[in-house]
Amino acid sequence: MTPGPRVDELGTVAAPWLAAGLAAPALAASGAVGVALVALAPFLLTLRTGRLGPAAAAVALTCALVGAAWSLHGIAARAADPLQARIGHLEHARLVVEGQPRPGPFGSSAIARLDGHPLELRARGSMQQGAIVEASGSLAPIPPSAEGFDRRTWLARQGVHETLAARSLVRLGRRGGVQGVLDRLRDGARAALQAGGDDESSRIATGVAMGGTAALADGTVEEFRASGLAHLLAVSGGNVVLLVAAVLGLAWLARVPRPLAHGCTIPAVVAYAAIVGGGPSVVRAAATGVLVSLAWLIGSARDPWHLLALAAAAVLALDPWAVAGPGFQLSFAAVAAIHGLAPPIRAWLEGTVVPLRLCAPLSISLACTLATAPVALIHFGRTSLVASLPANLLALPAVAPLLWLALASCALWPVAPGAAAVLDGAVRALGAYIGLVARLGAWLDGALPGRALLVALAGGALAWLVLRRPAAAFAGGLAGLLLALAWPSARASPSPPRALRVTFLDVGQGSAALIEAPGLRALVDTGPPSARAERLL
Repeated sequence: MTPGPRVDELGTVAAPWLAAGLAAPALAASGAVGVALVALAPFLLTLRTGRLGPAAAAVALTCALVGAAWSLHGIAARAADPLQARIGHLEHARLVVEGQPRPGPFGSSAIARLDGHPLELRARGSMQQGAIVEASGSLAPIPPSAEGFDRRTWLARQGVHETLAARSLVRLGRRGGVQGVLDRLRDGARAALQAGGDDESSRIATGVAMGGTAALADGTVEEFRASGLAHLLAVSGGNVVLLVAAVLGLAWLARVPRPLAHGCTIPAVVAYAAIVGGGPSVVRAAATGVLVSLAWLIGSARDPWHLLALAAAAVLALDPWAVAGPGFQLSFAAVAAIHGLAPPIRAWLEGTVVPLRLCAPLSISLACTLATAPVALIHFGRTSLVASLPANLLALPAVAPLLWLALASCALWPVAPGAAAVLDGAVRALGAYIGLVARLGAWLDGALPGRALLVALAGGALAWLVLRRPAAAFAGGLAGLLLALAWPSARASPSPPRALRVTFLDVGQGSAALIEAPGLRALVDTGPPSARAERLL
């Protein structure tokens, strides 16, 4: 009699099919590419899991259908618009500021809740996450975007369909319960990381330790994007790995048994994820960290692809639209590249003149750059192939000490503010160093266009295939690099601003004004035809 499949084997089959079912509705609604991915998913999963027996096939089909039904329910809930009937003027509306406020040229904005329903709150003054406020103003639908980033669709996928422009805003207090505790812990962590001063270095350090770009200047954010270091400003697996390493290291120093130490990592990871926020990369990293610790405790095998599928299912169960966003795609593409693409690259590097200690970080950085470049190009219209590898190698040594010192500073802040301020000085210095690397990487990205690297790599690969000699590959790459740099190309347009930006252009008779804002780009007074103002844009 043939034995049936074991429970753990069925679990290995269930996780990817559940994740695929959860992703299917949002992908199908995202366009032709998403529909194609949904159609190909069964074949790709079958290649991964092999031919399924009757029991495994039933489990796979059930998980896919349950996942799709759950996502459809979540999508329908976000499409509902209960505040539509209240559009108009509101007086003394009581709201809870739920999201992290983002400063702008005319005030700040944040996601808030009115009677439990989300909306966008805009106010002239500052706001604080977790505050209970009383607002009076005009409630209106989110306006459509004129061009570029479709902000209305992005907010609608979060269940936000209206914006409240507050004429007056009065703070009444703070929310309580678990969310209130998290708010106080979050505020305390930010205060600890700004104990030595609130400058751009401390804001970069806070972004690396806790994620987020709301407090950073537009130019700084653009430098991180151009240099390929933007992932450092989003809490991801690297943060969780360093947190787990810190917990296990302290437990080892205290001679705590390893099972108990792994048990302590689980609440530490969950608390860290809850404090910094629940973005796709945060949920993915936290779920993976918890699952790895649980697998170690119960003595189960830790298949990285199985853990990745479970993490994807956790993210999509919380947010069915996450699969269509760049955060999910960049995060999971990078992790998949680490497991699938980095090992062969590392094996190849180990057979070259590259020092062995650099093979691992080089292979991971190169694999992540190659895997995430298409996603960045599709969503942001740009990618950093040139600066990403050197910038990541230069920034990597500072990330671990920055996070560990930041955690120590946050832990000491309530009991020893002076000691926390001393540590904060070191944290700010590391943040300044990472900011300098981002600035250098952005300069390199502008000085050496991405097409130059692509042509250089293509030339080197062609020479290697033809002649099988390293010297010929180097010469071919150099020739391709020179050709790419000499080839004429249109000047790149500046990136779209995150806030209001006005640029004055000399057109011979006074100045033209280029007014830019999210979803808006207008040129006022182009001057005489002979000025040809379009050449200045």
